[in-house]
Amino acid sequence: MKLNLIISGMSCEHCTNYVKQVLGEMDGITVIDVNLEGAVIENSGSASEAEIKAVIDEAGYELTKIQPA
Repeated sequence: MKLNLIISGMSCEHCTNYVKQVLGEMDGITVIDVNLEGAVIENSGSASEAEIKAVIDEAGYELTKIQPA
């Protein structure tokens, strides 16, 4: 399922690259795009919304919304 993640706290290319890296390390996640407003991912279903939120929170950003893309 393709999802649009709204993420706050990213302010530069380093931030987007780091979020892309941590999301890409998750099982079942394919990162399609990351920009300063959030990310678009493909989730095969093996990662729950809570797991995605936890990874982003641990990276130092805030996942404010998950919606179908």
